[in-house]
Amino acid sequence: MIAGTQKGGTSTLHQVLASHSSVGSHAQQEFGFFVSDELFSRGYEREAQRCFDRDAAAAEVLLAKSVGVMFMPVACERLRQHNPKCKVIVSLRNPFDRAISAYRYQVQVGREDGDISFQNALERERNPEAALDPDLIHVAYIQRGLYVNQLQMLWQAFGRESVLVVRFESLRNQPETVYQEIQNFCGLRHEPLEVGRVENQTGDLVSPTVSRLARTPLARVLTSAIPPGLRESAYQRLKGISGRIERSVVPEVSSASFPDWAVERIVSDLRELENLTGLDLHEWESPSR
Repeated sequence: MIAGTQKGGTSTLHQVLASHSSVGSHAQQEFGFFVSDELFSRGYEREAQRCFDRDAAAAEVLLAKSVGVMFMPVACERLRQHNPKCKVIVSLRNPFDRAISAYRYQVQVGREDGDISFQNALERERNPEAALDPDLIHVAYIQRGLYVNQLQMLWQAFGRESVLVVRFESLRNQPETVYQEIQNFCGLRHEPLEVGRVENQTGDLVSPTVSRLARTPLARVLTSAIPPGLRESAYQRLKGISGRIERSVVPEVSSASFPDWAVERIVSDLRELENLTGLDLHEWESPSR
């Protein structure tokens, strides 16, 4: 399970790992079974049959991506109950950069009102409990970048030896080394994996209008009837069409946009994370841009 973090390079990670000859996976960007109450209530078999074709289901290793598993305790617990021996991969990113990227992404897909500035959006999280509001789960820009509690939750659920932590920068700058480490972790024979284009970049998505339409109940019913492979092909064509119809305006965000309370919260979490993992994260104590 690629469990997070949101906007941490997980789509590219998923695409590359899924290309391994012993790995089967889903065509969709996310396997939402563990995070969605509605999907979970229908049972695993139904969702697995919808998302994994026969070749994927028969593969030596079944790979899923669901970035909510790292952030949502209920999703983590559901995964643990389903498979307590699951191996979990987590890609962490500079929390400041992650927050900016997530805000711009959520504006582009229509979950965040583009008229709400980044600073005002962050104010929703001044009270940390507010970030756990189901209506705000996708726009928890600060909370999703506080990694200590999220990692401790995964360690407790699956054991520290079953959770691999990689860094976003390493995925970008040293992909061959990272993917070899991941193959070792998953017990996969070494194969040269194709590290292609970066997936799911902000600015490389369908327009807000099309995104909102795609999340309607009718759209979910229609897409559930389409085989996964055809669904992905249709999605790629839709991205091209929607980009020509409506060009999304993705707001720029200044690196100076973070209020003092947010900076203090992030830096405090990073220092604790360094103590827990032994990683040198001093470069993450401010935005990289």
